[in-house]
Amino acid sequence: MKTIVFLTYLNRSGSTFLSALLNQYEDIGVSLEAGLPDGILRYPLNIGKKADIGKVLNCLYADKKFSSWNIDRIHLQKLLEESTLPLKFSSLLTMLMKCYFDKRGVTPQIYIYKCGDYINYLPVLRQIFPNSKVIFLIRDGRAVYNSQKKSFSSTTNKLMETNPLRSAYKWRAVINCVKQYCVENWFYCLKYEDLVSNPNETLDRLLDFLKSNKKIFREKENYFSAIPQSQKHLHHNIINFPLSERICAWQNELNLQEIVIYEKYAGKVLREQGYKVCSDEALYNTQRFRCLYYKVDWVLSKIKYEFQAAVCISRFLDGIWAMMCKIKCVLTTLMLKGN
Repeated sequence: MKTIVFLTYLNRSGSTFLSALLNQYEDIGVSLEAGLPDGILRYPLNIGKKADIGKVLNCLYADKKFSSWNIDRIHLQKLLEESTLPLKFSSLLTMLMKCYFDKRGVTPQIYIYKCGDYINYLPVLRQIFPNSKVIFLIRDGRAVYNSQKKSFSSTTNKLMETNPLRSAYKWRAVINCVKQYCVENWFYCLKYEDLVSNPNETLDRLLDFLKSNKKIFREKENYFSAIPQSQKHLHHNIINFPLSERICAWQNELNLQEIVIYEKYAGKVLREQGYKVCSDEALYNTQRFRCLYYKVDWVLSKIKYEFQAAVCISRFLDGIWAMMCKIKCVLTTLMLKGN
């Protein structure tokens, strides 16, 4: 029986570096990201009968990230046709990951699937995978923003983030969401800064959580070699261990406006997570007009995104489905608190 683990994070939090470290171990395999019809982030495609297989295959191979897994389509079709139907997404994901690792020539017992956005849908995720584990990688939000504003998305070819206010709101919302799960035995929160400054002890605790045998089997470069060429520019640093001096590089690379605005909206949560805040209310008062600009920019970009989504019917359906899942997560959380 394979152990299914989900690695969740915000983009540019160090997830690929962590993946490369974990992928060294004999009994651990870490997949690449993919846009799968999971019924969480994307509209579900059920395989209830053999006639559905072609539709699901078309959906899978239309996703560029999944295509980079290099799973032979004919082989996968044969596996699906030989499977007991109906086939749930939990079984489909296990099958896809086995195919991926078979292609890589490894036989791990712990399957780790990378999907950062699952952190916002944990109640639904746990319903689909009740025996799974979840890792959340946290990094100082200002460092996350600093990296995002310099990194181009491999899917849109646009900068991942340009608005510190929007970035602060998103980071704060995710961290507040995570707090309630930290006491669960299936959930593990890991700080990127701890991984860089104290790697051996930090990784050892994570391996205990995963119940790994801790036997190193592969090189870190093994994971980097699997990353598609179109994404390698985002991860060229994972071959070398990150410098601890870079942990606070954002202090010199972000301008004062960005730092002040970010800390205004995420300062409380930054402090709760042990990060030092360097601005105050007086400094924020000098940036009110700039903050208004970022708010307007956020609203306009949201309108533009929703309009583009409405034009693209598949993206529109995925968005509606993800919204429904989000509402379900909120209701589930409220019910648990009520009990």
